[in-house]
Amino acid sequence: MDRNSSFARAARAEQYRGAAKPPTWGGTIFLSLFLLVLVALGVGFGVSASEGAVQGMGYALRDSGVPGTLVIDNCLTSGTGHTLRTSCSGGFTATDGRSGNVFGQIDAKVKIGTTLQVQEEPVSGDCYRVGPEWVAGWAAMGFTALGALLIGLLGVYGIFAAFRSFLRHRANPAPVPAPTGKGQSEPKRPKTPRERFNKACFLTVAGCFGLAALSGVVAGVAAIAG
Repeated sequence: MDRNSSFARAARAEQYRGAAKPPTWGGTIFLSLFLLVLVALGVGFGVSASEGAVQGMGYALRDSGVPGTLVIDNCLTSGTGHTLRTSCSGGFTATDGRSGNVFGQIDAKVKIGTTLQVQEEPVSGDCYRVGPEWVAGWAAMGFTALGALLIGLLGVYGIFAAFRSFLRHRANPAPVPAPTGKGQSEPKRPKTPRERFNKACFLTVAGCFGLAALSGVVAGVAAIAG
């Protein structure tokens, strides 16, 4: 028998044995804890960011608030590092002539004396910018939130699948496939429903982040053009 062929068969058999090795209890627990953190981060960020995106989109599309102009006359910067925040305020004039709240404020660094087209929340006086770049910006945030939320939900599915795989292999260990002979190729295995589901989930999440990136580019181009 050819020595090289013997070594190749032995290596292939060892590869099959490694692939058929059932998951361990420790590995399942570690994977579940990692996925649990992913669930908390994904769902937490996804829910909060999606609420903000929906609210901001409503103002950017002029479906919420009172339309008008805000003339900036004062800006204040507070905090340090990642908590640094700049807010500007000034006089607000409603487009339809209503007096409403004559004071308005916006979370942005704007040059004093600038006149902005905004939508104002009458009770708090908070103002939100309007225009195509802001619509695209809130859309980018919304798609990002959706992608994060899907990742969190898939983490729940991953925890369930990990324990199910562990218990299934423990109750019924999978047999070691026989290695293929010399010159024979491994038979092509059809995709299982779970593999097709996983692929569809991956493409959906990738699509969300792709749309978020595209919306961000559109927002940047609209801001430069405007």
